[in-house]
Amino acid sequence: MGNIVVSEALRLEAISPNPTKLVHTYVASQAALPAEAFDPTTSTPGFLDAYSDFGMSRPQLPYFGSDGAAAGRLVNFFNPTDYALTDWKVWPMNNSTKPDSGYVEGPARVYSRSSFGGLVSRTLDLSFARDRYEAFAFAAQAHSKTLGAQSGVSGPFTTSAQVDLSALSRLIAAPPAGVDLTHDQYDHSGEFNGTNMLRKYYWNLLMKTFGFTPIDPSQTSPPVLP
Repeated sequence: MGNIVVSEALRLEAISPNPTKLVHTYVASQAALPAEAFDPTTSTPGFLDAYSDFGMSRPQLPYFGSDGAAAGRLVNFFNPTDYALTDWKVWPMNNSTKPDSGYVEGPARVYSRSSFGGLVSRTLDLSFARDRYEAFAFAAQAHSKTLGAQSGVSGPFTTSAQVDLSALSRLIAAPPAGVDLTHDQYDHSGEFNGTNMLRKYYWNLLMKTFGFTPIDPSQTSPPVLP
C-alpha cells in the first residue's frame, strides 16, 4: 500500500503552515486507492463522499487534492487491466462490501463503529488521524475506480505525462514480446516480478519521468513533460 503512505505523507506536508516541495516527482504506479481522492470528476455522478469531498469544503477539495503543494510533479503510471485493481474479487469487492461488519456509514460523512453486539457505538472523528484511517479502511466506500486503473486523472496530476503500462510497447522502438503489463495477477507487481530484459523499459521510463538520464536513452520515449 505504498501509494497510500506516500500520498498521505505529501498531504500532511501540503496542509502544514509552511509547505515545501518534499520531492521533485512522485510517480504513482498501479495505485490501489480511489482516483476521486485526487480528482473528484472521476467519482460517480451524484455521489459525494469523504474521498471526493473531504470536510465538505467549498470549493470542493478531494482528500489528496492538495498534494501538489508538496511535490514538484505527480505522474500516474496506470494499468487499466490490472488484476488487483479491476477484478471483481479483489479491490472492487473490498470496496463494494464496505462498511465492514461492526461499522456504519451515515449521511454527511459520518462513520461509526459498534462493539459488544451493537450495544456501544462510537462516532469516528475524521479530524482525528487514527479515526480517519480506520474509517477509510473499514467504513468509507469509494465511488470511483482506482487511480492505478484509469487514465485522465487530473487534480494534482500532470495528465500529459501519464503512462499506460498496458501499452508500454508503443513507447519502445522494436519492443520485445511481453513488455506490456497485463491482467495476470503476476503483473500487479510486474515491474518487480518480470525479468530485467522485459522490465528495463519500465525502469528506463521511470528514470526519464524523474528527470534522470536513463541507462539507455534510445529506448522508451517519454510522454510530454512540462
